[in-house]
Amino acid sequence: MIFKSFFDGSKQADSRVYDVLSLASVSGTSDQWRYFESDWREMLRSNDAKWLHTTDVAALVKDPFTSRNGWTVTRADSFLNDCVRVAEKHVVIPNVKPGLIPYVFTVVLADLDRAAKDHPSVVPNDANEFCAVQSVFRVMQQGAHLGADFFHFVFDQNEPFRGYVIDRRDSKKAKRAIGPVYERIVSNTQCDMRDSPGLQLADLFGWCISNKKQKNRRKWHNRVLRYRKWIDDWNGYDRIMQSNPATKKIIQSWNLPKRKPTVR
Repeated sequence: MIFKSFFDGSKQADSRVYDVLSLASVSGTSDQWRYFESDWREMLRSNDAKWLHTTDVAALVKDPFTSRNGWTVTRADSFLNDCVRVAEKHVVIPNVKPGLIPYVFTVVLADLDRAAKDHPSVVPNDANEFCAVQSVFRVMQQGAHLGADFFHFVFDQNEPFRGYVIDRRDSKKAKRAIGPVYERIVSNTQCDMRDSPGLQLADLFGWCISNKKQKNRRKWHNRVLRYRKWIDDWNGYDRIMQSNPATKKIIQSWNLPKRKPTVR
């Protein structure tokens, strides 16, 4: 069985501008994705929308989701409620029904900054890498639990997360330390989220979780937050400080390529 996962980031690793960085994933089997994609595309057609980008639909300031294109708050709310309706149909409810598995790993950027200063030899100092590695680890755990033989990853294009997975796959030192698990990733690609229902679904979950502290939330937002109990992996100072002291030193020994670091 191939376990296919779509990854989409919410906000950016810049603590001067953003409070958190989230990486959302949604995973499932080929059959689960086929049924979902059929329903999702039909829902888009019924709303006369080519894609979902939650930030743009919620804000209504960027084409095509603008007033000159006929978009209003009422229309946006109706569209997003329909998006959530399709998500609810296809997403797993533990111990109730099987389905696609969402997961959102979030780092509170100010807390990461503080933890890295307090214990620089222990705490990860790159929020992008932290999100990418932990999200992939969790997805592979989920897949192994369901009996997956191989993994297929799809990342939103022009985001930094995919590169950290490639670095570990291509590093001989990393593979010796991690074992053959990364060899089970038979595909690691990227695509334009406008063409991918799976990335749009991940975007919906990532936006809702990363903005969960927003006041005056809309109905569709609260409906997604009902899934928080089993999908929301929120990492503030105390959780970050639980990082394994040996992990950072081991990763540094692999001499992985340098990537653009978190901005503080």
